[in-house]
Amino acid sequence: AKVRGTRYNTGRGIRMALDIGARAYGHWSCAHASSWDLNAPEFGDPIVRGAYQKHSYPFGIMVNARGERFLDEGADFNNFTYARYGREILQQPGMFAWQVFDQRATSLLRETYRIKQITRARGDTLEDLVKNMEGVDAEGFLRLEVQRARMRQLDGEVVGHARRAGGEDDDARTRRHLGGRASQFRAYPGACCICRRCRCCHRR
Repeated sequence: AKVRGTRYNTGRGIRMALDIGARAYGHWSCAHASSWDLNAPEFGDPIVRGAYQKHSYPFGIMVNARGERFLDEGADFNNFTYARYGREILQQPGMFAWQVFDQRATSLLRETYRIKQITRARGDTLEDLVKNMEGVDAEGFLRLEVQRARMRQLDGEVVGHARRAGGEDDDARTRRHLGGRASQFRAYPGACCICRRCRCCHRR
């Protein structure tokens, strides 16, 4: 996982306090873990700061190295999910995931997707796109295209994004976000970033 803070924030201060008798306090088994640009520095950049974050995933789908979705991107507003989805990414093969959007979602993406330091892939078709998605199994990813085509035949064209209520099955989710007439697709790779740990100590 990457670390949003300084490379010198190693927790040694807490360790020193524990060594002289302080009591551990807080939730030591969790962290504030979000999606961060895969190629961002291992530690925080004082210039880019928080702009490596990727929080617009509810407008697309997220796939792992096998080309498979592994979480519910629209389970809730991103403010209620982003701090735990980094951990989900960390549990995937290779510890990364790609966020995929069609052209209809471009205007909805946060400004952090437009900075020059961000990593991105583009393609006029999903076949073109996956060739540029480093580390992703193309055959596995394109199964989503098969789902999309099948569901379009059954249910017609779906346009726009709507907040999900009560959840959708995988076919419906794929159709909604890869099912438009847009000719261009974009994808952004993400890794887990630890913004802060939920632990501390205090005097006994």
